[in-house]
Amino acid sequence: MNSILIMLVKIIGSLPLGMLYFFSDVIYFLFFRLGGYRKKVVYKNLKRSFPEKSGEEIKGIANRFYRYLAELFVEEFKLYSLNENDLRKIVELKGYETCDKYFDQGKSIIIVCAHYGNFEFGALRATLDLKHRVNTVYKPLNNKAFEAFLQKSRSKFGTNLVPTKKTYENIEAERREGILSATGLASDQAPKPSKGYWMEFLNQDTPVFMGCERIARKYDIPVVYAEVDRIRRGRYVATFTDFCSSPTATGNGEITEQFTMLIEKCIRRKPELWLWTHKRWKHKMPDNLPEEQLSKKYPVSSMHRPASALTAPKDYNRANQESPL
Repeated sequence: MNSILIMLVKIIGSLPLGMLYFFSDVIYFLFFRLGGYRKKVVYKNLKRSFPEKSGEEIKGIANRFYRYLAELFVEEFKLYSLNENDLRKIVELKGYETCDKYFDQGKSIIIVCAHYGNFEFGALRATLDLKHRVNTVYKPLNNKAFEAFLQKSRSKFGTNLVPTKKTYENIEAERREGILSATGLASDQAPKPSKGYWMEFLNQDTPVFMGCERIARKYDIPVVYAEVDRIRRGRYVATFTDFCSSPTATGNGEITEQFTMLIEKCIRRKPELWLWTHKRWKHKMPDNLPEEQLSKKYPVSSMHRPASALTAPKDYNRANQESPL
């Protein structure tokens, strides 16, 4: 069965993108307009994230999101057959000189991003032009046949795929071997409530991963922020921004807070490009978390916090405390 499904993916993926987008319109109508795929989750997430928006505005965002989700789905089929010339046409790179600057200085970097736009196309495109070896940290599939197929698709231009649990091991090996790499981390998913760094994100109490910050501070690896924006159907721009050049000079939570706010900013600009179908906020913050897991700059609401953990000053002003690293 696996071989038949993989063969079907290859056949569908060999079709021109224009034809695949025709199928995306059909998928949008059948699964989203008629089927209402995860509709309750999507609307709940949007309403809580944008309480200032009207019902019609929320409905408009949801509709645009579902249209884009259908496009993203068919674009995944294209990964296997995508060639270099097509990829260069689909994704434009901006600001990659920022990455090359660190390469010329003999430094590896961490590229932090969100599951926003077609981040997989962005990672493949970066591999073509960046001087660094591009590592993509990912969670392997349980299905071995599809895992092998996806590995071949995602590494076709030289991208090095690193399982999440081997991230530190890979960085240590590269340091020993003198390999300069750009390790990509998508850091907008939900960690275990007891392990996350809790802060306000999109108007909600949110645990966020600190993996990027911990790696950067431990090895003093500069951090670059990447954003893959959709310009129109089949056209993206991946932009790299210098984010943190001296991680060891930052305090606890500083890097995590700053890239989380950058992610929120891009989501607010084009919310339809983020994955709203995930139950991102299904957990409440545990009581008695260590202070180092609680943001003072972007504190969670007092609703779920013990009185002893309220460390933000009373005259706290979020807007006035914005500052680059």
